Amino acid sequence: MSTGYIYPYPSYNFTLNILPLNMNPFDCSFQEISGLNATIQTETIKEGGTNTSEVKLPTGTSWDPIVCKRGTMGGSGLLNWVDAAISLFTFMPLPGMINLKDNNGKILISWMFMSMYPIGLKTSTLNALPSGEASILFETLEFHHSGFTRINF
Repeated sequence: MSTGYIYPYPSYNFTLNILPLNMNPFDCSFQEISGLNATIQTETIKEGGTNTSEVKLPTGTSWDPIVCKRGTMGGSGLLNWVDAAISLFTFMPLPGMINLKDNNGKILISWMFMSMYPIGLKTSTLNALPSGEASILFETLEFHHSGFTRINF
């Protein structure tokens, strides 16, 4: 009996959308996205009257930055936003969304981010290979955010 669920989900069909930006489909495509991590921080308190136990109390949640890697391209609305942050030190936090899709493009999981803004742009090494092989120039974009919500479809 089929439940309609795919388990485990494939991890190769995904997009990143920064919602108010006018992004073309190529702007949304990345080779790799990482940082979908949340950690609950705790504070350790010695239990009164006993030296053999401790209590850990939650104090908050920390979020890893979102790191996106892709081939370098020009004419990108996303890169205009990143360049404004880096070159002009002008920050415009925006909501964003990462969508994981199945083979037919149906969204399986979405991660919705609040207040994303760019904190890093790295370009891979320029290298004239002696063998004459062609190499792709990669860029890595890094974003800070104030948290995400995971939505299962």
